Amino acid sequence: LSTVVLYHGTFTINSLCHLIGSKRFATGDESRNNFVLALITMGEGWHNNHHYSPGACRQGLRWWEIDVTYYI
Repeated sequence: LSTVVLYHGTFTINSLCHLIGSKRFATGDESRNNFVLALITMGEGWHNNHHYSPGACRQGLRWWEIDVTYYI
C-alpha cells in the first residue's frame, strides 16, 4: 500500500505540476509550483523551483514554501 501511495504521489506531481499552479521562474517548460500538492507530498509540489535548480536539495526556496522533505 505504501508503495502504491508513493507512486501515485510521484505521478501526480509529474502530471499536475505541469498543468496547474504558478510559474515563478522561466524554465523553458511548463513546470509549475502548486501549494496544495506541496503540502500533500511534503514539498515536492514546488516543481517549477525544481526545474529551475534541479541539483538543489531544497525545493521550497522561499520561507513560506513548506518543504518537509528538506527539513527531515
